[in-house]
Amino acid sequence: MLILKDFGISFSDRNLLEGITIEIPEGTIFHIKGPNASGKTSLLNAISGIIPEYVKAKTKGSILMDNINLQTIPLAEKFHYLWYQLSDAEAQLFFPNCISELAFALENKAVPEDIIQQKILLATEQFGLTQFLNRDPSTLSGGEKKMLLCAVAETIDPPILLLDEPLNGLDNRAMNLILNWLKTKKEQGKIIVIAEHNPIIDEFADFSLTLAAKTQPLKIADSLLEDNHLSNVKNIKQPIMSPVDVLFQIDKLSFAYSESEPLFENLSYDIHGKDNILLKGSNGAGKSTLLKLLTGLLTATEGKIYLSGKPMQSGVNCQNFNYAYYQSQITKENLLGISVAQNWLFWQIAIENLPNLELKDDPLFTELSSGQQKMVSQQILPYLFSKFWLLDEPFASLDENASDKLIKLLQYKSEHYPGMLIVSHSLEEHQEMFDKVLIIENKSLREENR
Repeated sequence: MLILKDFGISFSDRNLLEGITIEIPEGTIFHIKGPNASGKTSLLNAISGIIPEYVKAKTKGSILMDNINLQTIPLAEKFHYLWYQLSDAEAQLFFPNCISELAFALENKAVPEDIIQQKILLATEQFGLTQFLNRDPSTLSGGEKKMLLCAVAETIDPPILLLDEPLNGLDNRAMNLILNWLKTKKEQGKIIVIAEHNPIIDEFADFSLTLAAKTQPLKIADSLLEDNHLSNVKNIKQPIMSPVDVLFQIDKLSFAYSESEPLFENLSYDIHGKDNILLKGSNGAGKSTLLKLLTGLLTATEGKIYLSGKPMQSGVNCQNFNYAYYQSQITKENLLGISVAQNWLFWQIAIENLPNLELKDDPLFTELSSGQQKMVSQQILPYLFSKFWLLDEPFASLDENASDKLIKLLQYKSEHYPGMLIVSHSLEEHQEMFDKVLIIENKSLREENR
């Protein structure tokens, strides 16, 4: 039994949660619901020990597992009792290959080598990851990283599973694998606590807790499409270089990560500066990789990519910003500095006449939910309409309200400032804003018949 008694969390003088009393028995899926910034991730952080050991916040009340006070156990030893899967999978992967990620906790528990190998084999077969054992986890897709972390949880097999947005960015196949795994864990008597915006979890949950919306110190979501922000865009003088008709030319491109099969072979395709494109494909097909190739963050194994008629330069090249703006699916890679105000200050250095950002206070990113961090990263988008957007899973961690605002922003961009390539599993019902739908499969690109 997992028990929280009169539990609360506060940051500085701001109460985030208070008076929470719940009892979660074994063999139960417990769904934590609520809008962005309502405290879902903070509650998981407190149960896991990240609050207050890593994220500095005050807590009151107690967290008990049977007769064990979880608040007295050091964070480094919590894996004996629970597994906490963060919404940002990248933050939990440390080793140069997947097999080391899977073996690490078991080795620390002094599990015999033959048992470790057996557990790893069974877990990777369960999630379709056997071929990735020698692969660098950083080269996996976002969905594959989430499944790798579930495989880690399967090998450790603790009594409590804490999962933050485990279905973000997954295709249907991967989602079904994880949902079936959760059902099995429930049947095995595990306590499963999930924070998730996807309503499909309601079909599997035994109980739920809906956290109320809080008065936010930031008007983050509102900044995406308010009239005053759109009017301010017209007053910003940005040094824009007019691109040629074909913005990106992909010429006989091939690419493969180390220890893996090629993702692309002899791929050729032209992307025009005013194309609005939705890029689809299964987890691991190469969607994120293609965006990184288009920005110069990765270099083709063979072939070339041309940006506005010139060969793409490898590495971070500020000149590319004249034409295109890229946002990674890893939110922290899109944030500058350590706080919301500092993030905007760096943008003001980069863009002439960018207005000030009005804030009641200036929270650190560590004090914000995953959804709030995502919205902070997207605040700059209305001021970059004239550039070609390359956005990778921009809806990840957003609640329904923030997702609706982002959809309206993309629709506005599509109609008034065309030019974007979006990777998302969340836009099936909004394909009207796109001129083309491209699908990556069988190491190539094809246009979907519409």
